[in-house]
Amino acid sequence: MIRRTLEANILTKIMASIAATKTGAGANALAKRCVLLFRHTDLRVHDNLCLKRALELNVPLLPVFCFDPRYFGAKPTRYGNRRMSAKRSRFTIESVEDLRNNLRKQGLPLYVSLETPEKALEAVCNPTSDDSKTIVITSKEPCSEEVRVDSRVRRVLETKLNGSLETIWQRTMYHPDDLPAKGTIERLPLKFTPWRQVVENAKTPVRVPWSMSPNVAALTWPEEWLNRSSKGFAFLPTLGDLGHDDSGLDEGEDGGVMSDLEEGRFKGGESVALKRLKDWIWKDDCLAKYKETRNGMLGSSYSSKFSPWLAVGCLSPRTIYAECKRYERERVKNKSTYWLVFELLWRDFFQFQAVKQGNHIFLVEGPLGRTDRNYSREWPGSKSALERWKNGTTGWPLVDANMRELNATGFMSNRGRQNVASFLTLEQRVDWRHGADYFEMHLLDHDVASNYGNWCAAAGLFGGRVNRFNILKQSNDYDKSGEYVKRWIPELRDVPTQKVHAPWKMSKDEMKRSNCQIGQDYPEPLPSICEWNNKQSMSKKGQKDYGGSKKNNRYNSNKNGRGKKKFRPPSSFKGGNIGHL
Repeated sequence: MIRRTLEANILTKIMASIAATKTGAGANALAKRCVLLFRHTDLRVHDNLCLKRALELNVPLLPVFCFDPRYFGAKPTRYGNRRMSAKRSRFTIESVEDLRNNLRKQGLPLYVSLETPEKALEAVCNPTSDDSKTIVITSKEPCSEEVRVDSRVRRVLETKLNGSLETIWQRTMYHPDDLPAKGTIERLPLKFTPWRQVVENAKTPVRVPWSMSPNVAALTWPEEWLNRSSKGFAFLPTLGDLGHDDSGLDEGEDGGVMSDLEEGRFKGGESVALKRLKDWIWKDDCLAKYKETRNGMLGSSYSSKFSPWLAVGCLSPRTIYAECKRYERERVKNKSTYWLVFELLWRDFFQFQAVKQGNHIFLVEGPLGRTDRNYSREWPGSKSALERWKNGTTGWPLVDANMRELNATGFMSNRGRQNVASFLTLEQRVDWRHGADYFEMHLLDHDVASNYGNWCAAAGLFGGRVNRFNILKQSNDYDKSGEYVKRWIPELRDVPTQKVHAPWKMSKDEMKRSNCQIGQDYPEPLPSICEWNNKQSMSKKGQKDYGGSKKNNRYNSNKNGRGKKKFRPPSSFKGGNIGHL
C-alpha cells in the first residue's frame, strides 16, 4: 500500500470516528464476544484505552496482533526503501513478545498472525451458533492509510462475521474532545505557538492514565469460536519470517547512545519502557536538567529517549505527563520539567496536523499546497547527493556522523535530525519526501505524523520562516571537541580538533599526519548552495539561489546564529522535535 494518494474528507471521517466512541456502549450492548486488535502503535497494557473498553463489555476477549505485510513486508515504497528496517522490525517483535507476557499475567492470551488484520480476523473467527455480535476494538490512527485498513476490517466484519468495528483515540497527551474551542483540530493553525498558547492558557486538562486492576478476571474465547489451531498463541515471527537478513544486525550498536546501559541498545517492550521512565526521571534525576542537556548527541542521559517506546505505544504520553507532574510536586518544578511536557505538546501538534491536513503532509507542496494552490517549489537536488546523504559520505562530518549513527543504531539526536534535514532539503535541494521515507525505514521512533510533519516543517512547508542550519556553526556549538564526529567517522579520529568539522581545510602535511587524505580516505564535501560565510549567516549568493534577500522573511537565515536566548517557549520550528524527546 502506498501512503501517498489523496483521500477526500479524511478529517470528517476521523473526527466522526472519535465522536462515535462516546455512543459506542449502547450500539454494542448485544456483543457476545470481543476482539482487541492491537496495532504497532499501541503495544502496552498500562493506559490502553482499547483494553479498558474491551474489559468494560464483560464478554469473552481475544487479543490479536498482525504483522501486517503492508508495513512489515519487503515491498519497497515509491522511493525505493522498505517500510521497516531489520532493527525497527526487531524492536517491534520484542515489543509484541513483552505485550504477550504482560497480557498473560492478566489471563489473556495474544494471538499473532503474519496476515493483514482483515484476513486474519476472517480466518481465525468461527461464526457463533446464534446471531450475537462480534465487536472488534482498535486504536484510532490519524493518517489515511490506517483509516483505509479500518474500512477493510469493518467491511469483513459487517459482511462475513456479523460484527462491528469500534475505534478509540489514544494517540495524544490531550484528547481531541478536551481541546478548547479555539484550539480544536478544525481550527488548528499551521504555526505551533498560537495553538500552544490557546491550549495552555485554557488550562486544558490531561486525562488521568488508566491502569488495569489486578483483580480483573478477563473472559477468554472458547476453542469452538476459533477457526484455526492454537499455534497463533505461541507464534512469534523471526526477522527471517519478515524478509530480513539478520547478519550484522548488531554492528555499530556498541557506539550507540544506549551502549552505556545494561541493555546496550534500545530494546522493545512495555517493561523496558516503564523501567526507562522510572530510571531517567527518578533514579538518575535527569529530568531536573533536561532543558540544559537535551541538545547532546552522546550517551543515554542527555535526553529521555522515550520516543522509540512512544512510537510503538509501549509508553503512554499521558503516563509521561503524569510522572512529570508528580516529579514537580515531589522534587522540583523548573524550566526542564516544563520542557518535557512542551515536547509532548509538539508531538500532539503534529498528530492533530496529520488529521487536519490529511495526505497533504505526504505531498510535495506540503500543507502550504493545501492553503495556497499556486504555491510550488522545485527540488533539483541530485540522486548522487541523496545517496551520499543516506550513506554518510557527504564530506560534511556532522551530517555524516549522524547518518552513520542512524544506519547503525536506528536512532539520531534531535539536534542531528534538524541538521541533516536542513542539509538535504535546503542546501542540496533534494525532495524532502526522500528524507522522510528514509527516516521511516530506519528510525526506531518513527511516528507517521511526527516524522512527515517535521520534515514538511524543515523544508519550509508550514509557512513562516525557514530555519536553515549553518552546519559548521552547529558543529562547533554542539560538538566542539569533535568527540561525536570521531566516534562515528573513524577516518577522522586523528584529525586535529580545530579541523575535524572542516577537514578539507587541512594542509597536505596535516592530512599526512592525520592519515586522512581528503578525496581518498574521506570524501570531498558536497557543494553547499548556501555557501555559509564567516558571520554565521548565508552568503548573498545563497540568498539569491533560495528566494531573495534577508528582507524576505520566508527565506530569512537565522541572524543570531542560534545563540543563547533568554528562556521562553519557541515561536517557530526551531524548538521542534523530529519525533524525538
